[in-house]
Amino acid sequence: YELYSILIHRGSSMAGHYYAYIRSFETGRWYEFNDSSVSEISSAEIEKAFGDDDRSSYWNRGANAYMLMYRRLDPVRNMPTVPPTEIS
Repeated sequence: YELYSILIHRGSSMAGHYYAYIRSFETGRWYEFNDSSVSEISSAEIEKAFGDDDRSSYWNRGANAYMLMYRRLDPVRNMPTVPPTEIS
């Protein structure tokens, strides 16, 4: 299995914001998908998702991984891209 996506919640239990880190199957690079913005992120940002202790502001409280998504490695079933004929 390999980790390919991390759902992040930033804020408190009363209010907050969700966004996702998603790893490219083709390049292995990680990207942050935050509303309409997509940007490449460093491995240091990924590590922060697993226990960032910076609680200096409201939005940093509880900014940790909320859900992890894995996929089973199978060279026959895992395609790096979806062929156009498979999209309907």
